[in-house]
Amino acid sequence: MQSERIRQVLQEQDRRLAQTKLTLQLKTMKADELREVKVGEIRKKAEAENLKVREVTFINRMSTANMMQELMERQDHAAQRKLEHLAARAGKVRTDADVTAKAPTTASSAAHPGDAPASVAPSRSQRRKAKRLRKSLLRSQETEGAANSANDGNAAVAGSPERLLPAQAAPSSVSPADAAAIAKVPVFRLLFREASASGIPEFSEFSEPGNQSAGDLVLRVRHVHKAISTPSKLASIAPEALSALANQLPVVLRAAHALGVLDDSGLQTVMRLLQTLHRIPSVSDASLESAAMLPFVDFMVALGKSTPLGSSRIHDRGLELLVGVVSATTSSSNQKASLVRYISLSGLLHQLSSCLSESSRPGWRDEMQCVLPNIMSLLFALSASAVCTNDPVYDVRRQPHPILHVFETTVIPALVTVLGSLTVENPHGGIGNDAKQDPLPANVIASLTTAVSTINNVAWLDLRAIQAMALQFSAEMHHILSCLIAYAAKFCEADEATMRLLQEVVLFIGYVSLRNEATQESLRWGNPSILQRLCGLPFRFVVDKAAKDILLPTLIAASFQNPINADLLARFRFSTGHLAAYIRDKQGAAAAGRGDASPPVLRLVNRFPGDLWDSAITFYRGCAGDAE
Repeated sequence: MQSERIRQVLQEQDRRLAQTKLTLQLKTMKADELREVKVGEIRKKAEAENLKVREVTFINRMSTANMMQELMERQDHAAQRKLEHLAARAGKVRTDADVTAKAPTTASSAAHPGDAPASVAPSRSQRRKAKRLRKSLLRSQETEGAANSANDGNAAVAGSPERLLPAQAAPSSVSPADAAAIAKVPVFRLLFREASASGIPEFSEFSEPGNQSAGDLVLRVRHVHKAISTPSKLASIAPEALSALANQLPVVLRAAHALGVLDDSGLQTVMRLLQTLHRIPSVSDASLESAAMLPFVDFMVALGKSTPLGSSRIHDRGLELLVGVVSATTSSSNQKASLVRYISLSGLLHQLSSCLSESSRPGWRDEMQCVLPNIMSLLFALSASAVCTNDPVYDVRRQPHPILHVFETTVIPALVTVLGSLTVENPHGGIGNDAKQDPLPANVIASLTTAVSTINNVAWLDLRAIQAMALQFSAEMHHILSCLIAYAAKFCEADEATMRLLQEVVLFIGYVSLRNEATQESLRWGNPSILQRLCGLPFRFVVDKAAKDILLPTLIAASFQNPINADLLARFRFSTGHLAAYIRDKQGAAAAGRGDASPPVLRLVNRFPGDLWDSAITFYRGCAGDAE
């Protein structure tokens, strides 16, 4: 009786402690919400001030462009007047020379009618005057040709001063050198010079001076794209020419968008050619080595500022190209790291995160239906490029990765919003309703899987940050995880993609529960709780070796040094003795030198510290004895 009373008292204390913790968590959540509201207000004010600065900068640049255009027109007018004046002088000199030449001849004829006309040589002063006039005419012709070339280039690029800096463009995305290069020569002629010199026949006429318009060049880009898409023609083009062309196209896109040279269709044409070139491994590696993709990142940032994501096919193609470059396995790790660092600092991730944060807005799914998979794929590729799974997930990294700060502050909260939108607010059926659940579309499953996988990658970079995020969004994450496990457990046997989603969710629960008492406690919330749902997964997770390597380390992380969770495992018909035996088998294999053939992300040694294995075996054996 006394032991029963003690147990009741302890249970009552645990219940009160749990209520106290829950109250503290609610207060913390409210404080965090207030802080987020204040931070949001400050951020909006900063964005408004930044917008004003950009408007002033834009107006100044617009004025500068108009002044430059007026100055060029004055210079052209002055050169034309000088040319007319010199031509008039030349005509007068020729007339005087003819009169001078004819006068002696007439006199001679009159004196000697039978003789032939005599030719009179010009005097020395006349020869000097003619020589000076000839040089002046040559200089005037050269000046006129340069002025016409500049005017033709400006007409092809802009057509009018107002198009030099359109309102929808981002003037800061193009360097002065790029703007000058395009403004002084016919459109793209300078940028395609290397490709023309390397032997691509479709660009041969650009090696000579000409007056090609933007439409002519877009048509020629299509011819080049068709030639490169043909294997027989592709084999005849030198690799250096393809690399030179791939290095120039990002600069073309950045400058053409900033100066308003090409419309949406023209930009898509150039983008398709760049995509085709980057499907050639040697070209993609050369572009990455020469940092030619950095202007392309600038172009994507400027495009995101001028047009909303999802409103143009260019966004989808550009993100797809970045995914391919970042995911390339043959590229240099140093150059790829530089590109990833540049992407994280360019503002592109902030644009993508801002777009994902609006996922709860009505109509958002329809607008982002095409571009959402590539957004998620790019975030996953960036996080995966920074992960080293050979190190344990619980290790503290001495030097945080450059992308970690951006992911922690903007990307991860946006992904949580997307997960909530695709699960709790999903219109394709009650994913959180156990009574009635319909299969989700394949694109929704893929987006959910990629989002959870990206968060898991960040956990390998900084486990503490992800655990803090799980506590900050504890209520949202609890509901999201419950919905995902309930849905995936029902459809995983029939759909391999859903099984992959379930595996990523189970891995995430193990990461955030490792030596985290608050998260372990949240696994008991609700009825059925997340812990109960984990114990009720299909029988495959108990008998299949690969599935066991996914589930059992998560259950160990969720219940180690937590008697209440361990007792719940026994109540849900999952013996803690299985966990002790699993740890003992892994310990024996490591002692025998057999190693672990599982992938690094599934290995117990990478998910649960090896120095705690003996303590865990003792703990679970004791829990199994109490249950018996």
